[in-house]
Amino acid sequence: MKCSNNPVALKDDLLFIKANIFKHIDWHHEKEWRIWLNSTNVNLNFINIEPKAIYLGCRISNKNRSEILKIAKLIECREVYQMLKEDNSPFYKMNYEKVYELN
Repeated sequence: MKCSNNPVALKDDLLFIKANIFKHIDWHHEKEWRIWLNSTNVNLNFINIEPKAIYLGCRISNKNRSEILKIAKLIECREVYQMLKEDNSPFYKMNYEKVYELN
C-alpha cells in the first residue's frame, strides 16, 4: 500500500484496517465495540447488544452524526456524547459533551 503523500511503500497491507479496529493501550478501560463494514447493505441484527451510551468522534461528518442520532433515538440509547479534542493538548487529549439524554 502506498500513501499519496508518502513515496515509501508500507510493508503491511492491512495497516489501515488495523489502525481503525485496534485501539491504543491508553484507552483499555473503555468497553467499546468497533464494527468495520465495507458495504452499506449490511443487516446488523446479529449484534445482540444494547448500548448504554454512544460517543461520536470529534471528526464525524454531519451526515453520519445525523444518521447515528436517528438510530440512537430509535433504539432508545440512553446517552449520546460528542467527543472534542482539547485545542492546546500536545497529547491529543479528548473531552466530551452530552448531546442528549433519554429521560
